Amino acid sequence: MSLDRQTHQGEYGEAFVHVLAKAAGLQCDKRSPDRSGVDFAVGYPGEHGTVRYPQIEIQVKSWSRWPRDDDHEWWDYDGLSETQFNALAGLLQVPRYLVLVLVPDDPWEFTDADHFALHLAHAAYWVSFVDEPLIASPSKTKRRQVRVPKNNLLTVRSLLTLLSPALVEAS
Repeated sequence: MSLDRQTHQGEYGEAFVHVLAKAAGLQCDKRSPDRSGVDFAVGYPGEHGTVRYPQIEIQVKSWSRWPRDDDHEWWDYDGLSETQFNALAGLLQVPRYLVLVLVPDDPWEFTDADHFALHLAHAAYWVSFVDEPLIASPSKTKRRQVRVPKNNLLTVRSLLTLLSPALVEAS
């Protein structure tokens, strides 16, 4: 592999989310440089009834060492710094979400293809911190553990719902 393990895993996590956005027929724009604490702006490229050009922002984190025997209703993820958490927390003009992509330990297992499908391993989950208070004097090195509900599986339908429930009701 030409990329170091961490970069490869992160790029795969972003591609995973990008594929879901494209499958939903959405625009997915990479933020470059990433200076605002999000990786993508995802938006509906038009109008639907009274819904006009809805948009969300997403921070993607990939996780290869997730607990395989965890029977909780959420993932306890500790890969966000306090600064990264604050970029996602509270009420924002454009809603922001953390998307946690669970990936295999072995990069050779990220995908599997046959004549009928390309399979992406494993799954992605989303969470909003809109109701969470900001951390006073956040640190770039201190970690903030967050809970990501397992019911919040990121799919084409759930991604459209995050943009606007009206988009799903129309389909």
